[in-house]
Parts: sequence; structure tokens; C-alpha cells
Amino acid sequence: MPPILHAYLGPLLALAVSAMGALLCRDKTRQRWLLFVGPIAALVGWAALAPWPGLLREAWQPRGGPELLLLPAVAAIVACAVRSRWTSVALALLVAWWVAQSPLARPEYWRVAAATLALAAWFGRVARGERAFAAGAALAAGLAMAGAPAAWREASLVLAAATAFCPVPAGLLAGAAVAADLGTGRLVRGGFGLADMAGLAALAAPLLAPSVGARIGKRAGAAGPTAAALAAGLLAAGLGWVLYRALFR
Repeated sequence: MPPILHAYLGPLLALAVSAMGALLCRDKTRQRWLLFVGPIAALVGWAALAPWPGLLREAWQPRGGPELLLLPAVAAIVACAVRSRWTSVALALLVAWWVAQSPLARPEYWRVAAATLALAAWFGRVARGERAFAAGAALAAGLAMAGAPAAWREASLVLAAATAFCPVPAGLLAGAAVAADLGTGRLVRGGFGLADMAGLAALAAPLLAPSVGARIGKRAGAAGPTAAALAAGLLAAGLGWVLYRALFR
């Protein structure tokens, strides 16, 4: 396998699953299955980033790397099968508890859990449809500009690829954002850094998507919503980087 493909195997697999699933679910009789595609794409991508030996053992123990996201992805798939408002709440609670169990988060257990729940509530309101892709793209771009560890940059790219064509539950989106921030050593323990700004960009990107879409949506045709979400995510990440440099240089 070429080195470039090996380095980005997880995001490429997630993108392939997301695109193929969206294509297969275009028919009205299959559209109900589209909800499963995003979490499955994320699970496949994150599993590709985790160590293959003992993968199941890694998935069922809270860790400090991207394998921390495997159980939340499985839970998101189950939540999509049981569609109800309370299922979404239960998923957010489970993801918050699991991410807070990570060795990276234990000194700040309750703050990490509360931050995850707050993000889940926010994404549940603003990051629906293509707007989830805007959040995922902003997080990936922001972490890349922050110089985050390679594993977490790839994990955020998996999230962006999984949401490129399909939605993901808000709880999974929030858990991935908080886990990536923890993986950089930031969040509530290390002050405020570019990784935290990446998280704020992910929060703001869904709000920018409608404005950006109004400008480029018609020019992009059928790809307009996806292109607008990508542009909004990159714009939010770029503005966050500029703002951080202006305030904390």
C-alpha cells in the first residue's frame, strides 16, 4: 500500500463508506437506512486507526487515543436503530460518561462530562444534515492548524469524512470533539490553545453554513449543500486561527 494511502487509511475508508451508503440510500424506500451510514463510516474509520491486535479489548476499555471513540460509535449505531428523543439523550449521557472515563480526563471528570453534554445539546440544535459536515470539517481543519498529534488529526478527518454525505447523532459529534481536544492535552487542564479554538470553530461552523450556502449553493448545483458546509467549516477554522493569533500572540 502506498505510504500516503496508509497514512490516511481511516479517513479514506470513512469517506468511501459514507459516499457508498449515501448513494445506495438515494431511493425513497431506503432513505431510513441513511441514519446508520454516518456512524458506521465513523466506526470503520476509527477502527482503522486503532491497533489491530486486541482491537475488541481496546474498544471496551477507556483509552487515550482514537480507540476511545469506538464504543461511542457502536452506541450511535444502536441509537439510530431505536429512534426516539430519549434515545438521543441516553446516547449523549453514555458518550459523556465514556469520554470522561479516559485517563486523559479523569482529573477533570465532571467538567469533561458536562462539556460533552453541553456540546451534544448544541449540536443537536444546530448541526443537522449538512451542518454536521461543517462542524466536522472545522474541527479537522482547526486541529491541523493547531499541530495536534497525528492520530487525532486523522480521527477528526474520519469524523469529517463520515459526515460528508450522511448525518451522525449529536452525541457522537460532541464526543469526538471533546475527545480530540483531550487528546491534544488541552480542554480544562492546559489553558486555552489552538486546539480549543478548533472546538469553538466546530461550534460556530454550523451557524455559518446557511450564509455561505446562500452565496455558493446555486453555483455548485447538486453539490451545493456539501460545498457550502465544507466552505463554512474551513472559514470557521481560519477565522478561529486568526482570532487566536490576534489575541494570544
